[in-house]
Amino acid sequence: MRGQLRAYNYINAKLRARIGKMLDEPFFRSLAGSASVDEAVSELEGQGFDDVASAYRDTGDVRMCEQELYRREVEALLDIERHFEGARREFVEALCDRYEIENLKTALRLWFEHAVRGKHVETKIGYLSRETVHHPINFDAIANAAAPGDIPPALADTPYADAVAATIDRVQSSGSLFSVERSLDRDYLGRLLALAEQLPRPDREAALSFTALEADRENVSWIVRAVGYYNLSEQDIRAGLVPGGRTFDRRTLERALGSGRPTGVLLEQLGRGGGRAEGREVPELELIEAALEEETDRLAHRSLGAYPFTMAVVLSYFVLSQRQLRRISAVLNGLFYGLERGAVEAAL
Repeated sequence: MRGQLRAYNYINAKLRARIGKMLDEPFFRSLAGSASVDEAVSELEGQGFDDVASAYRDTGDVRMCEQELYRREVEALLDIERHFEGARREFVEALCDRYEIENLKTALRLWFEHAVRGKHVETKIGYLSRETVHHPINFDAIANAAAPGDIPPALADTPYADAVAATIDRVQSSGSLFSVERSLDRDYLGRLLALAEQLPRPDREAALSFTALEADRENVSWIVRAVGYYNLSEQDIRAGLVPGGRTFDRRTLERALGSGRPTGVLLEQLGRGGGRAEGREVPELELIEAALEEETDRLAHRSLGAYPFTMAVVLSYFVLSQRQLRRISAVLNGLFYGLERGAVEAAL
């Protein structure tokens, strides 16, 4: 255990201090009740988000606030990386790759809009982040690519090249980026699981607990969308499942797949039925995703109360920080589009 203590003594204290400063539930409820984006931004400024407030006041654009939130988070996670070596550092680097993948998806969507759908995207390209996480990717070249074959070369020397090259040619025939985005997500989770297995035992157990919930989310999304929107064969759907899930084991996923109504089987496994929120029926997929998010949140908080010197503290920070960013973005966008307070709160 001395090795664990040496590896985590400093970063444990640092991350717990950051978690202690995160915005709490009463603050978010207050934020959702803001009369305008300007008022919400002022509240955020009083909580240390001065750079986010400045981005909005300089541009009047909520999406620039999201860019600043993204920049802050990448900077914080790269700082965490520097405190680790060996297998631990490789695992944390893979966690941070998630931000790079999301920006890559944004670039691919812009390419799809202009190259496949023939729409103008000039005004949207400005929202692409040019921040380098680990790999110097030319996101502008991807967004402006003339043909599918021009995209993989822009990803040379990155872990994403093969996943994109294997699926990019299907985009025009299918009229969707689904196969490419799924390939990126599946490849990312596969790498994360493989790196988790290389960690020392206490770290490995913590990492696999968190990645199992990520695998559950990926498999649920894959089955529901593959069955409901893309009419894929059962063989293709089975081949697309990722290992490592715990809430939904392989047997449950097979049963859901063969049922004709997969969300019903998955909700049954969770012990949940249908529901309503804000006077509307809540889609079953939304209920499942919400349940898995709640379980991830509970795992993060349980981990913070357990033995402190493991990868769990990093993963808990990662989960809670991402949740905070999503909630800030949800409030700012809700206010920008003039949603009622109840609708903004429902998005939290």
